[in-house]
Amino acid sequence: NNVDEIPSILGFSNHQYEDRKLLHRIIELNPYAITIFDPNGHFLHGNSAYYDLFKVDPPKEYKIFEDPSIFNTNLHNDAFDAFQKGSPFHIPQILYNTKKINPTLHPVEMWLSVHIFSLYDSENFVRYPIIMFEDITERIKVKKALDTYQEGLENEIEERTKTLRNVIELNPYGIAIFDGNGAYLHANQAFEKLLGRPLALDFSLQNSGIIKKLKYESEFHQVQQGKIVEIPLISFNPQDYDSFFPNRELSFKIVAFPTFSQENIVDQIILIFEDKTKEKETEAQLDFERSQILSIFDSFPEIVYVFHPQTKNVLYSNTKLNSLGISMGNFDQIVKNFTEKIELLMNDYLMVPDMNQIPLRLEHYHALIQKYFLVTARFIKWNNDNKVILVFAIDISDRIKFEKELEEKLKFKDIITEISSSFVQYFNIDQVIDSSFMKISNYLQCKEISLFRQDYSELSMWSNQVLRKSLAGGETGMKFTLTNLWSKAGYDIAFKQDATFNLWASSPFYQLLLKEDWITFRYSKDHPLYPLSFQRIFDGSQGLYSIFFPIRSQGVLTGLILFSFEFQLMNEEHIALLKIFTDILANVLEREWAESNLAREHLTLDNIIQSNPYGIAILDGKGYFESGNRALNTLLKKFPTSAYCLFQDKILLRNGYQKDLLKLKQGETVYIPPMIIRKEDPSFFTKDQDHYVKLTAFPIISTESYLDNIIVMLEDITAETITTEKLEASELKEESLFKNSSIG
Repeated sequence: NNVDEIPSILGFSNHQYEDRKLLHRIIELNPYAITIFDPNGHFLHGNSAYYDLFKVDPPKEYKIFEDPSIFNTNLHNDAFDAFQKGSPFHIPQILYNTKKINPTLHPVEMWLSVHIFSLYDSENFVRYPIIMFEDITERIKVKKALDTYQEGLENEIEERTKTLRNVIELNPYGIAIFDGNGAYLHANQAFEKLLGRPLALDFSLQNSGIIKKLKYESEFHQVQQGKIVEIPLISFNPQDYDSFFPNRELSFKIVAFPTFSQENIVDQIILIFEDKTKEKETEAQLDFERSQILSIFDSFPEIVYVFHPQTKNVLYSNTKLNSLGISMGNFDQIVKNFTEKIELLMNDYLMVPDMNQIPLRLEHYHALIQKYFLVTARFIKWNNDNKVILVFAIDISDRIKFEKELEEKLKFKDIITEISSSFVQYFNIDQVIDSSFMKISNYLQCKEISLFRQDYSELSMWSNQVLRKSLAGGETGMKFTLTNLWSKAGYDIAFKQDATFNLWASSPFYQLLLKEDWITFRYSKDHPLYPLSFQRIFDGSQGLYSIFFPIRSQGVLTGLILFSFEFQLMNEEHIALLKIFTDILANVLEREWAESNLAREHLTLDNIIQSNPYGIAILDGKGYFESGNRALNTLLKKFPTSAYCLFQDKILLRNGYQKDLLKLKQGETVYIPPMIIRKEDPSFFTKDQDHYVKLTAFPIISTESYLDNIIVMLEDITAETITTEKLEASELKEESLFKNSSIG
């Protein structure tokens, strides 16, 4: 470890090599790992940097000349020759494994730069190899990272260049590219198609007649100075300025912008030409059509005008508005009253994308004219300005007046709505119906409202106290005492004492009810008036007007509702609302009857299941057990748990009934042939002894076509099967005896 010992380690005397101590000290203090080997290649000495890098001395058997990473390889076959000649040799980079130097430690790969020198002993004519290792691992990593980044950057630049090229070539606008001085470089197909032919290679913007004669020199210089310039719509015949252009008039909108070099100098000028030729022709046509439309507007009895929301100028007003302005002497105030509210709402429209294409409609009371108007406003294009508003104002004062009058007449609608909501959820249907009848009677001054069920027995009847006493003979009971309700022209409908009546299916009245939504009639104590008129007989009565509404269910007449009035108070609105009420009532009654029938059906089905001699299990739609009848419990001595699932039954799956179970899931009835169930089998069909069963499973499908339930019917056929087997065995035995006797 002493620097002064290096000459003696090499076998040199201090006297001979006193002048080399400085060299050896430099070796020892060098930041790079330096090793000294004997002439045979065995390790002699390493400086401190060497031990920092490799940690220990190489093994005794290690020879530097046999290290393939440095000597004797195809890559470094010149290293040994250079060493023998005393010439330095440099290996720029090698991937070196420390296992070659220090096999005891965990091997580490590192990148090294290797310098090979030789120290010549002139007395003994031998050379000592000196190897200097420089760890360049981090440098290699950085270089690789830079190479990767550079490659990615180049790929990105190439991709962006390709994308830009595609954008230019495939762009529908004509694009021409010039250098910073205006010399032509390139143009896309759209540009050449626009002008009719390619630009000449010697074409230059600076000398172009378009620039000079149209006096766009200042714009050209602005682009050369790095500014973006937009040239508005221009129309010209290019051949008048440059002979290689086609002889036809063109209209362009041009945008010119520069691109800059790395030195921030304008190196290219790009011109984008938007062809406005057809647009200008269309604009001329639109101007003509607009003038035609405006002439039509002049004949409109409604107000029509066009105004600019920024300048507040009226660009057009039709004859109606002009005449109002003249007659009232205040044209500006009339327009302002319309415009202020429209502007406010149209500004909101502009904040929403695409909303400026949707017409704005509002009802507006014009205080100056003292009339109501339905105003329609929308943005239109007017002389290249898209922010102009067209306004229609239609006088709806008469309609508003009528609606207000109608609103007063239709208060009955609120009553019907309130009644309808009471039918959504009810606990006592008779209570709800009686309450509804009371509200209708109070509003319409009904003398009688009666409702009859499907069998035409009275479900609920409401009438005022006077009529009730009259009908009941002075009592407060609800029973009808009328014996003859209709008695003319064969319309025979008779009330009985038990408050029921029969409709003869052959009667014209019944046939008419099947076809019509309602029938109205008048009956009088004194005389019948019309074919559908009839007498109603009770003491002290006056003539009444009545209306019958049929209650239908799926097209079948299932009930009747009767409204009676002292006077002809009914109008079309009342009849329409009473029809709505009747439809709602029909739905409620149908629901009540359906629920009643369903309850009876459920009770009947439950009785059938419980009294069935076969074991019946009810499963849910997923096959899990819900309940079973008494016969099932008697058969199996138990009920399955709720965890049992038919589709997971191991016995059925073991016997290969997977397809049958799949059919059952799909809504088909499944028949499982007789099979034996062992007492040790893991199934809910198992009992305390072996037995034979036959199984039938059928689905219960909901109205929405879902599998609601599964009914499994289990039949124990053990006795029949054993008897059949014994009989078959007996027959086989007899047949065998017969054959043996025949042979004998």
